[in-house]
Parts: sequence; structure tokens; C-alpha cells
Amino acid sequence: MATVPKFRKNGLARQLMEALISDYGKQGVAESWLEVITNNHPAIRLYESLGYEKINDLTFLNGDLQNYDKTEVTLTSITGEPISENPNTPWQNLISEQTKAASIWQNNQNLGHIIYRISENGLTLLQLSLQNDDQILNVLQTFFNQFGAIPCIISNQEISRPFLAICMQNGFTEVAQQMQMRKTIHS
Repeated sequence: MATVPKFRKNGLARQLMEALISDYGKQGVAESWLEVITNNHPAIRLYESLGYEKINDLTFLNGDLQNYDKTEVTLTSITGEPISENPNTPWQNLISEQTKAASIWQNNQNLGHIIYRISENGLTLLQLSLQNDDQILNVLQTFFNQFGAIPCIISNQEISRPFLAICMQNGFTEVAQQMQMRKTIHS
């Protein structure tokens, strides 16, 4: 959601948000979630004044895959078995028809799972669950071996995830930070 600059400071965002929250209440929605760019202080103040509370700090990283001189892992497509998603997963990173889900294996040991998307724009990593965050370069090596030095976006990840620092030490840069916020509508 955004307000065209020439119409800002007229209370339109507040009116829209109040209408949404009212409609959510009529529909019996339990919670409302949103993400906001961290340096958008006016929007954050608005959301806080409407009862939203911060629950996570998120980041976006961008880089090109490269040869990390790591042993690749095996990605095994997950198709009929459900994946237990973290309840705080941003809506943009949820499993959808446009994403692929895979178990990550090395030496017959399951290391975790990944949700990703491959498109003409490159690779987007949406969810990553690893037993050991140091294995991120093994995962990236696998994609590099398959697709080459394509662009890679690591989307909406909790800033506290240790694998992000490893990615930044290996050519990734931070593009943006967001704050994830939540408001209880009905208990």
C-alpha cells in the first residue's frame, strides 16, 4: 500500500487502514500482518498508532551466484508431503504455485529444506531451514553448478539468521530492511 506523494499528509492512509481493520473485524479475521520498510518512519508511526506491534526485523540480500569451492548438496523435490512453515513467515515467502520446495541432502543426511523460485530474473530464496547455517554456501554452490553466475535474491529473512552474515562475506549486499508488524483483531 502506498499513497501518491501529492496526496500524502491528508489522512488517507489512516482512513484506508481503519477501513481495512473494521472490515477484518466484520469478517472475523484474527490477526493482521504487514511489512514496512524500516526507514519509513511515518508509516511505522501510523501502524503503531493503530495497534500494530513489531515482531521481526527482516532483510533482503542481493548478489550473483559464484563458485564458492564447496561440495554441492542434493536437492530432492518435495511434492505430496506438507512442510511445516514458520508461523512468522512473511506472506511473500509462503509456498505457492510459483515456488519449488526441496529437501537438502548431503552424505545421506537431511540438512533441512528450501523454498525457492527460479525465473528469468534469477534465483530467489524464500525460506531456508538448515541444521547448520554454515551449509548455506553448499546450497548456493549447488545452484551455481546448475545455473551459473545468475542473480540471487535472499528475500525477507529475519536479520538474526547467521547464514545472512556468511552470504554478505561472500558477495551479497543488503538491499533493504523491513519491519514485520502484527495486530490482533479478534482473540
